[in-house]
Parts: sequence; structure tokens; C-alpha cells
Amino acid sequence: MYLFSTGTIYPHEKLITPFVAFTYKYHNGDFSESSKELYKLGYGSRIEKIIKEKEKSLPNNENQISNYLINENDLVFPIDIFPKPIQNYIIECNSKLDSNIDYMGCSLLWLISVCIGNSIEMEVKRGWNENVSLWISLVGKAGIGKTPSINNIIFPLLKINQREIKKYYKLLEVWEHYNSLSPKDKKKFPFVEKPIKGQFIANDITLEALVDLHQESDNAVGVFKDELAGWLKDMNKYRAGSDLEFWLSVWSGKSVNLNRLTRKGSYVDKPFIPVLGGIQPNILSHFYTEENKDNGFMDRMLLSFPDSKIEVYNENELSYDVLDWYKENIIAFFDKLKYVIQRDNDNNIIPMTAKFSEDAKKEWVRIFNEITSYQNSDDENEYLKSMYPKQKSYIPRFALLIHAFDENFSAGGNVLEVSKESVLKAEKLSKYFIATAKKLKLNTATVINLKTTSKAGKNNIEKLKLIYEENPDFNRSQTAEILGISRMQINRLLKQIEGK
Repeated sequence: MYLFSTGTIYPHEKLITPFVAFTYKYHNGDFSESSKELYKLGYGSRIEKIIKEKEKSLPNNENQISNYLINENDLVFPIDIFPKPIQNYIIECNSKLDSNIDYMGCSLLWLISVCIGNSIEMEVKRGWNENVSLWISLVGKAGIGKTPSINNIIFPLLKINQREIKKYYKLLEVWEHYNSLSPKDKKKFPFVEKPIKGQFIANDITLEALVDLHQESDNAVGVFKDELAGWLKDMNKYRAGSDLEFWLSVWSGKSVNLNRLTRKGSYVDKPFIPVLGGIQPNILSHFYTEENKDNGFMDRMLLSFPDSKIEVYNENELSYDVLDWYKENIIAFFDKLKYVIQRDNDNNIIPMTAKFSEDAKKEWVRIFNEITSYQNSDDENEYLKSMYPKQKSYIPRFALLIHAFDENFSAGGNVLEVSKESVLKAEKLSKYFIATAKKLKLNTATVINLKTTSKAGKNNIEKLKLIYEENPDFNRSQTAEILGISRMQINRLLKQIEGK
């Protein structure tokens, strides 16, 4: 089936046509002149400038990152995996609002995942299908702007979610009034069916309420939390292992049956719950437990951990046309996918199946075998190997996400035949997440080592002396945070230790 293209017959053609046509308004001259100009402008030089600036800010020796372990170029978020107009929007937010490119890019991946949901799945090979659900953790210290960066990307989805919630409560009010009528009075009015809640984004919500919500919003329920620490802590909230097992099943798309003593059971046949949120690096390190290492839970988390700093006030202004253009395109993308969902006679979703093109399949086999070689390599650090198996699931997911979103901005194509270009982009994205995970694991190991080394010291100068004697090139920023002092104080204490 050729979705997102003209001349296609849809099962809901009358509903789809306006949204399909939206993609081509730029080609047909239906938008305002200012919006058309924004679409045409490539901002190519801006993209190159941003990438060069990012390369200059790559980790130095203080971050304790080994060139042997990490290709530093992979730590630059590959913004070119997105359609050019979307790249422009991200760069505009970066230059005008100081939003972080890594955080915005990852938030957009989550947004695309929520939009697609169960409507399409990727057939890697017969008997092996992947949905496009992602778990993404945006790692950074408090106050560096994680939430604003997220909101600049997902705000259209939040608006749709609010629209669905308001719609539900209006219909519920009508239904409750109808239901309160006597049988005689009901005959005077048209039958009113109980509405289904269309909310598809959840924040602070219990596991039971999440499952109930997913039963009604069965295509997807995205979990977005400003702080992921609470979500991670809730894994064993009721009894050991229960929530953890639930989420491991959800990530794999396996059916879940939630049973609690205080309620009747809830069942979801095709759970699809992408997760997005922010967390501080030192807090995240506490979740690298032996249990989570053995079950692979943390390796399912896609981590973004850019080097960032707090910027001074930026007086540049983002154009309203840019914001409107982005909002309208994201809403159109969501609505198009919503109306092409296929269902059986029992109203269950039947996912459409996407497959690799012939050229794409060759690239996928190459990538799969390269990952396998890393897994089997004696040179690769054993502590860092555990993330590779999950990338074998994530890369097909990335490829479908990237391809479907790109098809939305191109003038026609087959969204169910994933291209070679999309697989290569997925490979680039996977390398970014692998490099970032390695960076964070090394950062965590450094923090643990610093804490362990400093424990024997009675005061800060003794603790610092122990750290210095073990490694004179220790990380100053992390040590200052552990000891609860400033970097300037670290330098002063070092002068005392060195006798200067």
C-alpha cells in the first residue's frame, strides 16, 4: 500500500484526503508566502556550522573517555536523519531558544513513535517483527534546559492530547445525562454510546490507570515525565519484580495481564508505551544494579548525554510562522496515521507490515553481522557489550520510524517498503546511542571510583588527597559535585596538596 501519496484509495478516503493533501500544500502553493519561504530555505550552512560547533565541544580528557572505546564523531547527534525542513526547525530552536539539538532530536524520535504506535510494524524476517516503541532518557544536570528542549518538539502532540481529553469529557457529560433518563424518556432521544477516552499521553499515573488508559487508547500511550527517576523507582513499588516484569514485556510488545489484589485484572494484547523523560547522571547511575544488568533493563534505555552549559539570555526571536508550520505538520502526521489504522471485526488493530527493500536488506544484514562481531570481540570491553543485543532490535525500529516520517515530507512513496537510505540513517542513529551509552557508563564508573576512593578521608582535603594520589588527572567537576564544593575550591585544595 502506498501511504502518504496522491491517487491512493484509502479505507477512510473522505477522512484522509484533507490530511494527505496537507503534505502537498507547499508544492501547490496553498500556504502563506512566509511559510513557503521557510520551507524552501535549506539552512545548509547553518547545519554545517552547528555540527562543527558540536565537534569542538566533544569530551576532552577530563571526561575520562577513551578514544579506543568511543568514536567521538558518533557523539554528535545525527540531525540529518530527519527531513530537511525539520532539521531547519530544530536548528532555529537551537539558535533562537538555546534548545539542545540532542534533546530535541531524541524527543522527536519519541514523538514519531507515539504517532505510529501499533498502526505499522517492521518485519525484520519471517517470524521476527518489531514495533517502533522507544525508551529514551535525556541525561543532564538540573537546570540545563532539558524540559524546554523537549517541549519545543512535543508541544503539538500535547495539544492533540488536550484536544482528546476535552472531547472525551464533553461526550461523557452528554452520555451521563442520557444515562440518567428514564427508559421512557430515552426513547425520545437518539441513542448515546459511552465515549472512549482518547487520551494517549500520560505523566504521573499509576500502572493500573496506565493499563486502563491503554485499553481505550489502544494504538499507543506515550509516557512523558520531566523526571524519570520516579518512573524507575516505581518498578518495584508493589512487590519485588512485578512492575519490572511488566515493563520488560511492554518493551518487547508482548501481551500484558495486570492483576492486583485490589482490583480486577486488565489485559492489553499489543502494549505500545514509548517512554521519554529527563534524569540527572548521578541519579541514573544508581539504577545500574546487578539485577538490571542481568535482565537488560537499562540496556533498553536509549541515552542522550550531551555536553552542555547554561547560556546567557538570547535576544533572538523565533518566528511565529516557524512554530505554526511545525505544529501543523506534526498534527497532520498524527491525524493521517490515526485514520489509516486497520481493524478486524472485533475492533482490534491489525498492524500494517513494513519490509526492507532489497538494497536495504543487504545493509541490514551487514549491520547485524558487524554488531555480532562486536559482541564476540575479545577487544571490546565486557562491561560495555551488553547494549549491543538491544540495538539489533532498535535498528529496525529506527529504520521504520525514519522512513515513515521522511515519506510524510516527500511527494509520494511507499511507507511500507523501508529504503536503504533509512537503514543507513538508522545505523548512524544507533552508533550515536551506543557511543552515548558508553560515555555514560564510563562516567558512572568514574563517579563510583571517586566515591570509593574518597571514603577513607575524614575531611575534604584528605578525600581529595586520596583521589589525587590514585589519579592526578581525576575529573575535577565530578569530584567537586561529590564533595559538595566548587571547582575553585578543588583548585585551592590541590595547591595545598601539591605544596604550592
